[in-house]
Amino acid sequence: KPIQAAGRSSHGENLLIKSDEIKGGAGEACLAHGNLKANAINSFNNYQSKAPKEQSKELAQAIAMMQQYVILCPQDAEAQIYLNNYVAMQWGLQYNAAAAAKPMQFVKLAVVVPISRINGVKDSLEILRGVSRAQYFINKEGQGHRVPTFIIQIFDDGTKNLEAKVRRQYACVVAQSIVQSEKNSDILAIIGHFSSDNTEATSGIYHLYN
Repeated sequence: KPIQAAGRSSHGENLLIKSDEIKGGAGEACLAHGNLKANAINSFNNYQSKAPKEQSKELAQAIAMMQQYVILCPQDAEAQIYLNNYVAMQWGLQYNAAAAAKPMQFVKLAVVVPISRINGVKDSLEILRGVSRAQYFINKEGQGHRVPTFIIQIFDDGTKNLEAKVRRQYACVVAQSIVQSEKNSDILAIIGHFSSDNTEATSGIYHLYN
């Protein structure tokens, strides 16, 4: 049966990891400046709701605030991915405004991490940190060369339930929401899941939908 949107997901429009959930290192700085992250997300949502001619200002504000937050809280890889996405979209606005023969193309990838699992934030940030760095360098290298630019959408398949069967079932629901939802139809491929158990459980779904 078709599965409606399940779990939590975001490519920059929702807050999935709260600043007070980031521990160690610059954790206190993350908490102290969490409003920058929240305000950047609000500006991004304003950008999405504006007419094309009015989008540039809101997106620039989102980028400026998220850049400042990432400097103060470098451990927050969710924020870094959102910043990468915002910058990529800004490139798209500028490129397309220059009346290019072909509009900038984006490739959207999903990364599935167990944010809501017990102790899941730490494990999720490990994967998101690697993804954010790869996305940053690939996009920067391709800027101006008319190659596809990568957008990352984060999905949370974490659950507080400790029973393995329930975790696998929920991971499958999240996987189905990715491949069956029209909202996510532009996602090309999946990075994840974090656990081998969930990857094994969901692999048949992804294989079925190529």
